[in-house]
Formats: sequence, C-alpha cells, structure tokens
Amino acid sequence: MKTIITTALIILVNFGYASEGKLTQTIRGKVIDEDTRQSIIGANIIVLNSEPFKGTTTDLDGNFTLIEVPVGRVSIQISFLGYETKTMSNLVVSSAKELILDVSMVESVTTLKAAEILAVKNRGEVQNEMATVSARSFSVDETGRYAGSFNDPTRMASAFAGVVADAEGNNDVRVRGNSPKGILWRLEGMEVPNPNHFVAEGASGGPISILNADMLDNSEFYTGAFPAEYGNAFSGVFDISFRKGNNQQHEFAAGISALGVDVTAEGPLSIGKNASYIANYRYSSLAILSDLGVVDFGGVPKYQDAAFKVFVPTENAGTFSLYGMGGINGIAQEYYDSSETNVLARGDFNSGMGVAGLNHFISLGKKAYLKSSAAVSTTFSESIGSFKDENNEWYDSYDDSYATLNTRLATQLNYKLSSKHKIQSGIVLSNLHYDYDGDYNFEDGRGLINILSEAGDAQSLQAYSQWKYRPTANLDLNIGFHHIYFALNDKHSFEPRLGAKWGFAPKHYLTAGAGLHSKLEPIATYIADYKRDAEIQKSPNEDLEIMKAAHAVLGYEFYPSSVWKLKAETYYQYLYDVPVGVGNYSFFSSLNQNEWFIDFPKENAGLGRNYGIEFSAERFFSKSWYALTTISVYQAEYQDEFKKWKSTRYNGNYTVNLLAGKEFTIGKKKDKTNILGLSAKLGYIGGGRHTPLDLEASRASFSTELDRTKMYEAESEDIFFLNTNIYYKINQAKVTHEFKLDIQNATNNLAKVRPYYDEYADQVEYTTQLGFLPNLSYRIFF
Repeated sequence: MKTIITTALIILVNFGYASEGKLTQTIRGKVIDEDTRQSIIGANIIVLNSEPFKGTTTDLDGNFTLIEVPVGRVSIQISFLGYETKTMSNLVVSSAKELILDVSMVESVTTLKAAEILAVKNRGEVQNEMATVSARSFSVDETGRYAGSFNDPTRMASAFAGVVADAEGNNDVRVRGNSPKGILWRLEGMEVPNPNHFVAEGASGGPISILNADMLDNSEFYTGAFPAEYGNAFSGVFDISFRKGNNQQHEFAAGISALGVDVTAEGPLSIGKNASYIANYRYSSLAILSDLGVVDFGGVPKYQDAAFKVFVPTENAGTFSLYGMGGINGIAQEYYDSSETNVLARGDFNSGMGVAGLNHFISLGKKAYLKSSAAVSTTFSESIGSFKDENNEWYDSYDDSYATLNTRLATQLNYKLSSKHKIQSGIVLSNLHYDYDGDYNFEDGRGLINILSEAGDAQSLQAYSQWKYRPTANLDLNIGFHHIYFALNDKHSFEPRLGAKWGFAPKHYLTAGAGLHSKLEPIATYIADYKRDAEIQKSPNEDLEIMKAAHAVLGYEFYPSSVWKLKAETYYQYLYDVPVGVGNYSFFSSLNQNEWFIDFPKENAGLGRNYGIEFSAERFFSKSWYALTTISVYQAEYQDEFKKWKSTRYNGNYTVNLLAGKEFTIGKKKDKTNILGLSAKLGYIGGGRHTPLDLEASRASFSTELDRTKMYEAESEDIFFLNTNIYYKINQAKVTHEFKLDIQNATNNLAKVRPYYDEYADQVEYTTQLGFLPNLSYRIFF
C-alpha cells in the first residue's frame, strides 16, 4: 500500500512540473454602487504587492480588465473618491478559468477632510447592509477548503459559531439549539424548497446536497435577528447565489468522485451584449456502478441533479437573469436486525425538487432601482414500506405520495435618499398548490388508514420595509418590519426588526439586534385528518397560529489586524405559540420535531427558550494559511405539559470546533504555480437528548416503544470527530487539474445517539454517529 501511495505522489508531482513558461490569467469585473446599482466610472483597481505593478480603472460601464496576472492567490483593492475602499483578499487565480468579479462599493458618509478615517468593510461581513448581527458570508473557496465539507455549504457552515451538524450524517443545520426545520433556503433572492436529495416532508436538510459548488457565487448565512426582508424562518437563513458565466469565452469543468460524475459549461451568448450562461449536471457514481453491474447490494442510492443561470443585460430594459435547479432520487432498501441475517423492513422511496425563476433589475435614475422576480418550484415524494410482525409476517406500514407546485411573485424597491439614508421595501406573493395522499398503519399492524387525500391551494403574502441610517462612518442603525399572512387559515404575524453596529474605537465594534420571527408548518399539518382509536377528526390543526420566536443579540467584534477577527455574541430567544399535543399527545412539542408532519390534534400553548454565548477567533486566508476556532455554550429548553422547563431534543449544551488549513506552492523554483492544500477540522459536540426506550412495552409490541413519561430526559454520548482534507491543484497552460481526498470522521469514532429495539435479538441497540467516510475526487478545468 505504501508503494502505491508513493508512486501516485511521484506521478502527481512530475505531472505538476510538466508545465512550461510563466502561467498568467485575466481578472475581469464590474464595479457598482451598492445602494443604487449604478456603474462607478473611474474606480481604481490594483493588484496588491504585484511586481511589476498591475492596476487599471473602470470604463464608462464600470467594467475593468487586469491582464497577465500570475496564477496563484492575489488580493485586489478597489478605491474611488467618496466611497469606502474595498479589498478582496486571497482570490484564487487559476490557469484554466478567468476570474470574474462583481464588486459593490458603499458611499462614504465622511467629508474629504476626514478621508483618513473612512470605514472599510471587514472581511467575513455580508453584503446585506441591513444585517448587523449573527451574519456570515462564505465563498466557494471556503466550501471546498473546509475539511469534511464535501463542497456542501451546509456541512461547511457547521464550523461556524452556534451551528451543530447532525451526528448521524445528514446535513441538517441546527442553529442555537433550534430544530433544523426553522431554516429558510433562498436562491437568487427567492424562497426555494429544501435543496437536498432523499428528504422527507417538512425537512430542511438531507444526506446529499443538490447545490453544486461550481455554480455558487459568494453567499450568506444568518443565525439570528435577521433583517426585515427575511421571513418564514425562526432559526437560520441560507441566502445562496449562482454566479454569472464568463461572457467572453467558453470554459468547462468535469469531475468524478464518490458522490457523482458531473460536468459544467459556461460562456457567452449571442442574444445580447455581455450575455452569458452557466450550466451543471451530475449523476450518482453508485448508480453508474449499479447500472454496469459492478456493485450489487440493497439500497443503492440513485440520484441526478442539474442547475443553470442565463444572464442577459440590455441597453434600456434593464437586466434579466433566468435560473433553475433541480434533482430527482430514489432508493429501495431492506433493513436488517443486528445479526444482519433477518430482514425486518422494506422500503421504496423516490423524491425530487425543482425551481426555475426569472429576475429583472432596472435602474430608476441615480437614486433608486427596482428588482422584480417570478419563480416556480415543485417537490414530490413517493414512498411505500412494510414491516414484519412478531409472527414473522409482513404487513403494510405506509403508502404515500406528496406533490407541490409553488408560484411566487416578488418585487423590491431600493431608494437611496443620501449617503446616510437608505430605504428598502418589498412584497412577496405565493400560491402553493398541493396534491397529497397518505395511508398509514398506526395501531394494530394490519391495516392502512388514509389521513390525507386532498388537493388544493394555499396562499401567503409577505411584506417588509427597512430603513438604514448611517449618521457617521462608524455607526449603522437599522429599523424595519416583516409581515406574513397565511390565507389557508387567515393567520398573520407582524414582526418588528432592529439592528445597530457601532465602531466605538479603531478595530472595535459593538453590535446589537432584535426582532420577531416566525415560520409556517408544513401544509400537510394543517389539512391532515386524525383517524385513530375509532376517532375521526377532520383537519384538527387547520386553525393553528404561526409559531413565533423573539430574538435578542448583543455582540462584540475586534479586528487585531487585517487577517484576524475575534467575535463574541450572546443571545436570548423566546419562542411562543408553539404547537403542542393535547390529550394523549400532550408529550409532543413542535420544538423537538425535525421533519415530517403531525396528524394528531395540537394547540398553540407551548413555550421555548434558547440562550447562550458564542466565541470565535478567525484568521482569514493569508500567507498560505487560515484558522477558525469556535466555542458555543448554550441551553435549549421547552415547557412540557406540566409547565416544567426541560431540555429539548437539540440541547447539547456546548460545541467546540477547531479548523485550520495550509497551502504550499509546488513547482519549478522560478514559477511555482501548483498548490498542495491540507486542512483538518476537530470537533467536540455535546450529546443531544433522547427519550429512553421502554423495553417491556417494546417486547409486547415487537417494535421500538419509547417511555413518553421521560421525554428527552436521557443524554446521548458526546460526539468527537476529526475531518481531514488534502488537495493538489496542478496548473498548466489553460488547464487546471484538482485531486482531493476529503474524509469525515477519520478516527471512526462511533458515539451512541439514540436507542431502538432489536426485535430478533430482544435487546436495546443504538444508532451511532456517522463513521469513517472518505470522498476521493478528481476535477479538470479547461
């Protein structure tokens, strides 16, 4: 084995040395005013520390071009009189692809005499000027570098403060002790369905992301006290953007890994000046091997996904962008007991999602612009399953199908009164068409009961407005509101939002944010019938109120240097109007639910509270290395049926992450253009809570039965993991190769997570954290 590894390394290194001549690339882009989206003419763009000096200025359309920039990592500085200077650090310049940048600049509120104290946007901050707390931007570069991320933004986000990943392997995101169902996904500014494969109704995550890193532009992640434009979320927001394709030359990428085989193409379109496209397609590697007969075992996951964006600027009609994303998947499985000889259950599951949208942007003079959007999204899932009873006889357990078609229209007006005042207002109209059919076996293991057989429409209206006031360069104040109305049951929620950021001393900032947030339940919850114990109730949850969460956050940020950031935030969240079960189901609280829907009767009598403190120390990528340390200490509680405060399912109390990475340049002494990268992520997560198993009741029913009198009173084992990532990039003339080995849980630690009853062994077993999982990949860019 050592000989094989050594030989492979020698081949890679020699392959890297094969390039001849000095490798360079072009950097292009456009500079605009962040508030009005007007082009900035004459802005200065320089490559920092370049020898010889490289710089240029923007033309009449705000465009710029830097030619013959050496391959590697570079930092770009953009400046213009009356605007805050902006630095884009450690950008990756490869030999295969031009680097295209969209740069937005903020007008300064200081006078020319005070130009030396102009504020500069700090690294890691989001582009959204209305965000003051609990917000983090992330790049495609970070998504690929972070160990164990598998190029998945949700797995990457688990390194951030206050975020806990699912121990059993899903990419569910649990923010500040909240259920993952509180997450909002947005793509190109519009709410979209859960962008993951193999997901259940109501879930926000899944085992495999549909999002492809080749398509992503810099995006944003929020963990609390969101700006007013974000609604229908109470725990976190992923605001994802697709990048524009190269509008001057065609470029391609292809790759193969354990997750799939994919291709990406981008380039100019002839339909208009500077028009471009980008498109990606991926197919499951295991599905290919299964189709070829190379692998043959039960439960081969088969999936495929695709995405695209077409960008068309016009002379007088504004700018249009058409985008889309979707994926389909299926799996047929057999579940065995601990001896792996007896089949206990069978299941067949197929699902998918898709979204297509059109955005239009048009300038309304030098002070305002209007952004309008239309999007259509769809989801479907079909599943059928059966189990064995105590007599070793098969019985049907479920047979369901769910389909939705969501149409959304949105418009947003941005008006810049002056450099100190900005107003943003918008409205979102949604119509969700649903077609549900669900048959389930709840009681005797013998017959299916239909609780859902309905098609219809449900509308919602969201409206928001927010005002930003900057009295000085070092003080930002935001105030706004969000309102959501749900027509299905005539419920609404009015949600004020506040935010402030004060630079009270050089490099030191105090931040504060507060707001009310809410999220609708899955549509099936409102319309499902209750049919158990010979009792029938027609849609008992149709009149549920919208669950709400009041957030309050106080933070402190310190930037010791341009590459270091220290941050602390403390927060309190009060959740009310929480759906809880009634009668025999009083043990249930929606705060412990991560997916699916509930058919039994509920009422909005529940309460919850999350509070904690987070610390992070981040060294941004500089001089070939980076590091991130986060510590989160928190408490997540809900009020049970006896009005007693108890830990929620997601109360792990603490999370510690240590992430670091280093890159080495390799190649000829005069022209080192190849990159060897190493990174590791060490994590220690407090075990969540689970409900103890009732062994005697399980034996009697020949299935897993939990002790409902001790809901979430047992603590799971703490989770330890070590993720590692090694990659090697080879730059040649117009071609870049990338080899990567990304490993989750390199030590194969298997902490116990939750119990279940093994009917044949007659004993309690436990699910465990996801074990050793490597992902070997190769990509070529040309």
